[in-house]
Amino acid sequence: FKSAVAAGCTGVNHCNFVLYEDYPPAKSWSPGAVFIKYACFDDTLSVHYCNREVVVPEVGADSEGYIRTPGYPHFYVGDECRWRLRVNPEQRVRVTLLDVSLRSIGPFENHCTDHVSVSDLNGDSLLSSCEQVELPLKLTSVTNVVDVLVEAKSKGAYPKRGVLLHYKSIGCVTLPAPSNGYLVYRNEDVAHYMCDVNFVFIDTRQRARLLWCYDDNRWNDTVPLCVGKLNNSYFVLLELYSFFAFTIANSLLFKQNKVFRR
Repeated sequence: FKSAVAAGCTGVNHCNFVLYEDYPPAKSWSPGAVFIKYACFDDTLSVHYCNREVVVPEVGADSEGYIRTPGYPHFYVGDECRWRLRVNPEQRVRVTLLDVSLRSIGPFENHCTDHVSVSDLNGDSLLSSCEQVELPLKLTSVTNVVDVLVEAKSKGAYPKRGVLLHYKSIGCVTLPAPSNGYLVYRNEDVAHYMCDVNFVFIDTRQRARLLWCYDDNRWNDTVPLCVGKLNNSYFVLLELYSFFAFTIANSLLFKQNKVFRR
């Protein structure tokens, strides 16, 4: 069913899809509802030129994007298109195939004429196919570099959509430990930092700090300075500010109560 919807509606602003006509097996379905999620992306931000290396930022809006074959979604051209996706050495690359529409194996052919392949820098193949795969298909690399190849030996412009994929850098890059502090432990999900003895983080006044990695590549917090617990002007000023604020508030409250009593 997904393939039938993708064939008529992927890559266009408007489409008509008559369930019983465009997907005949639906005639045997029981009464019910079909929900379709239609996501859009800004084509001006996609990579649509062949033979490019994309250095993907560690975090932020630019840490993900789209790649499409030239001519998508109206046609694709018989040619070889390569893209290399590179992220920080501490990270991995996730490639999500959103649409694959290439020439299938013909009745008198034994192999694919046109195909898409995704491979790791170590040579491992993550995918190689010319058929419509179950979409969306998510592939995550082992190394920090992924090569995407769309090889089309068909002559001229072939009347199928081509390939559309999404990429994103995966994993939080280790934040540097502050002066008078150190990294205790980290894995894919958390990082534990500590300040040296008699030092605390300047914002929490605690020695320990635990960070969580979320949204694939973002830490939930930062690692601020570690400052001395004793004879520190910052904390002295903070204590004085708190004391005077408390004193003034109590004084105003006392005067207000005295007025009400009169």
